[in-house]
Amino acid sequence: MLKKLLLILPAVLATASCSHKNLAAHIVGADRDEHGCRASAGYTYSYALHDCIRVWDVGTRLEHDGKYVFAVFSTDSVFCEIFGPDGERPICRRKKGTNTWRCRRKADCVTVEDGRIRYVSGGGTAYAQLDR
Repeated sequence: MLKKLLLILPAVLATASCSHKNLAAHIVGADRDEHGCRASAGYTYSYALHDCIRVWDVGTRLEHDGKYVFAVFSTDSVFCEIFGPDGERPICRRKKGTNTWRCRRKADCVTVEDGRIRYVSGGGTAYAQLDR
């Protein structure tokens, strides 16, 4: 009986010493960010919508020379957030009474003309909504 106990005791101690945090880091889907969004499922936080979103489901795809960005508008259309390939996410505010959104810190601009969205980055690159 004592031999069995001595054989089992190290296994129990080794198992008990495992940290739950280390275990959680290896579980698929346990990668929530500070907003609770799961990156492994394609979710990212949108400051315009104040929610976890998949940009390809919610946003409008804009294209320039084979490169894409996504425009996500707040539900009241006051803000437009741009999700680009470089990871920068400028948020533009709508100018009252117009179809133009401008960013405060950058020269980025979003416009809607004839039902099509156009985004011009601070560097001058123009992205346009593809034909529907």
